[in-house]
Amino acid sequence: MISTKKMWALSGTATLLALAASTVNTTGCTVTATAPADGGSSSGASSSGASSSGASSSGASSSGASGSGSGSGSSSGTSSGGEDSGTSSGGEDGGSSSGTPSDSGASDGGFCYTGTSPVPNTTLVALACSQSTPAGVTVHNGVVYWTNNVAGGTVMSVPETGGTPTTIATNQDYPWAIAVDDNNVYWTNYDNGYGPSVGGSTTSGAVMKVALTGGTPVALDTGLEDPWGIAIDATNVYYTNAGGGRVKSVPIAGGTPTVLASGQSGPAGIAVDGTNVYWANYTGGTISSIAKTGTGTVKVLTSSDNAQYAVGVAVNSTTLFFTAAPGGTTSLVASMPLAGSATPIVLASGQDTSWGIVIDANNVYWTNNDVSPGGAVSSVPLAGGSITKLATNLNNPTSIAMDSTGLYFTTASGGSRVFRLTPP
Repeated sequence: MISTKKMWALSGTATLLALAASTVNTTGCTVTATAPADGGSSSGASSSGASSSGASSSGASSSGASGSGSGSGSSSGTSSGGEDSGTSSGGEDGGSSSGTPSDSGASDGGFCYTGTSPVPNTTLVALACSQSTPAGVTVHNGVVYWTNNVAGGTVMSVPETGGTPTTIATNQDYPWAIAVDDNNVYWTNYDNGYGPSVGGSTTSGAVMKVALTGGTPVALDTGLEDPWGIAIDATNVYYTNAGGGRVKSVPIAGGTPTVLASGQSGPAGIAVDGTNVYWANYTGGTISSIAKTGTGTVKVLTSSDNAQYAVGVAVNSTTLFFTAAPGGTTSLVASMPLAGSATPIVLASGQDTSWGIVIDANNVYWTNNDVSPGGAVSSVPLAGGSITKLATNLNNPTSIAMDSTGLYFTTASGGSRVFRLTPP
């Protein structure tokens, strides 16, 4: 079992406080410019949780074929709109932001806020507030999906333009990574001994699916120890079993799971392309791959010191990108050819617990999963260059996803929110 399961403090869900000056808005969470009332502040601005448009990505959560997520998988989607967005000002790289939280009074009873951003013309809106430790996130066809990572947790959705959140599945066992396609939502139930589990077993982790409209969830694989990342293509679900040291697949329609790789060291984030499965070995300090069919042998793409405590993985047609924490609390974002490299290129160093990752045609985006209100969402060009802090002063930003018009990410504490961040 991975004892470091939630580096971002799953127990840190904020206590609900009674707030003044509440307003009501049915399109997401209303933001009013009053003094902070929930003890947090934030800023925001801009893609993928592990998910990306036209690319594949992973972290704590994922997206599926033709979709995006904070985990892994390849994904696409469109988004539009933007009510209740924040204001922005300032410059790039290292700017700070301040928040103005207030009670929305909305049906979810959530706390919402907006704030200034280091990047001009960038907007931020909380699509859902007061969630129960939101973890994985993905977006598909204009709808955002996420998991609430607690015992008896839920799988939720909300239109990316705002609206009333919908509960898709209930009574799940620490739902974690998430992916979606045109028909179903898929997720991992991380389970393990971090709290009272549904069913009481320490090996009752599972890979689940349910129709987009909800219904009775179906278990595709069970008896897993710490299933972490998830990705999908048109026919299969791919996932890592962190505690069991395996990478597996199972048909989307159900059937016998296949062990693609065993003897791995804490496999975490996962991504797929047309040919291969890629994953990060968190405790092993490697990035590896194998053919999606499971034929051939596992290929270690890098065992560089920069891959120590690797978490998130994203790929495009030529390059693999990953987040890692080789210095313990000092993290980085790096890239290398899909064929591997002994010396990955460090795109961003000196990060604070870099976690979820996603890419588009131009940039890499990631979350810095600081437990205090010091987390951030940042970006850097695919080939390297200046780092842009898109959102700062966040509490536990974890998974990230994106589509053609925005980034979506979860914050696990300080209000436990799901955000849409629209770049300039």
